[in-house]
Amino acid sequence: MKFKATKIATAVAAGLGMSVGGMNAANADSVLFPQIVLSETVTTILSVMNDDFSDLSELHYRYYTKAPSNSEHCNEFDFWNPTSENDIVTFDMGAVFSGDDAQGVLFEADRSTVQYVDDFAILSRQGRVPTRGYVLVENTPRNPLDPLPAPTAKLAGEAIIIEVSTGSAWGYQAYNPSDIWGFVPPVTAGGVGALVQINPNDFSDRVEVAGEVLAAPPAGTSALDQKNNFWVPMAIMPWDAANSALLVTAVSTNMGTNGSYSASTSLKLRGTAQGADRIMFDRDERAYSGPGAASVTCVGRIDLEDMVGETVKQAAPEGGWTNLTVTEGQAIVFHAEINTDLSFEDVLVNGTFNNIYQLRKGIRETLGRPLDSGGWNYLPVFAIPGLDGNSPYAVWENVLEVPADPAVAYNPANYADPQQVAAAVLAGNVFIGSGAQ
Repeated sequence: MKFKATKIATAVAAGLGMSVGGMNAANADSVLFPQIVLSETVTTILSVMNDDFSDLSELHYRYYTKAPSNSEHCNEFDFWNPTSENDIVTFDMGAVFSGDDAQGVLFEADRSTVQYVDDFAILSRQGRVPTRGYVLVENTPRNPLDPLPAPTAKLAGEAIIIEVSTGSAWGYQAYNPSDIWGFVPPVTAGGVGALVQINPNDFSDRVEVAGEVLAAPPAGTSALDQKNNFWVPMAIMPWDAANSALLVTAVSTNMGTNGSYSASTSLKLRGTAQGADRIMFDRDERAYSGPGAASVTCVGRIDLEDMVGETVKQAAPEGGWTNLTVTEGQAIVFHAEINTDLSFEDVLVNGTFNNIYQLRKGIRETLGRPLDSGGWNYLPVFAIPGLDGNSPYAVWENVLEVPADPAVAYNPANYADPQQVAAAVLAGNVFIGSGAQ
């Protein structure tokens, strides 16, 4: 389905640094796979689904990886591979199951007409293992004159991380956030304005859709409000029963940086809001103090026993519980529990298990405002008919970047007229901002 570009839309897009001669609307969608792991015994399998009905012919794959380390930045490697309407591609980044051919692609029938150009498993074939990192997949075209996705085109994805020698595995859904939009009104009477997507690579707390991102509380947030709205309760298994760890990805407003990614986040364990040094409770409600803190740049793994320290570990051998909080930056965090031997509480377990799940809390916590009467006020979401039913901001008029002060973002005087916005969507005047990539 094609969308005709009006003169106004063409002028607006050209002013944004885009070439749209003879082209139609563009709304970039970008999904984040926050954890990928590769080693001699571990591979990561990704599936990407493209819900599009335009002539878009490629997807943009961006790998941000490093050797396992909590302090180093990640380096970027990117490429484009073919796609089509209602396409799915599943690929093995470690080339364990795909062998030496097929560019790492799995499950493609012999009758398939798709010829993949770049190798999804290039990191492993180059010997760059062990590796930890994240992956972005975008439907942004390679060249300005290439076909563009439909305004409502969405990407989706799933990941499976497999320990090949034991067969244990875990997985998750790719994170697809909402969008933030600006609106450029028509410059002539009777014209149709245009929506501008401000940043398709924003994966921060302000655009989450289901509490995917943990964020540091804003300055001045009371201890009780921090506990209620930012802390995530977390059980700790007995230390001799499982290796407990946090798999952490530092999240920011632009994870699609060129060349490298160096955003950092800091985490802390908190037992109670009344004592900052109490980091956990044992199974008899006793609170213990300890180091309780760690930091990660880009992505990393933090063993919980390192966070609590040896003294607390010996004092609470059966584990207990704690709260995880972010003290600096923002993060996507998975809690991992992996058994250490073939028995669990003296019962034989035939093999290893991975109990790994994403830690979630609230939604868009950093956009909340403390109420004068106490408690916490969450700001609403806005529907842009035909485009986004979960927008964190109402569409702003003449705003093409996010104001630093959240109070500015929610000034009703800045909102675009809903009828004009609807007309822009109907006309297909939906564009990517020039600074988005």
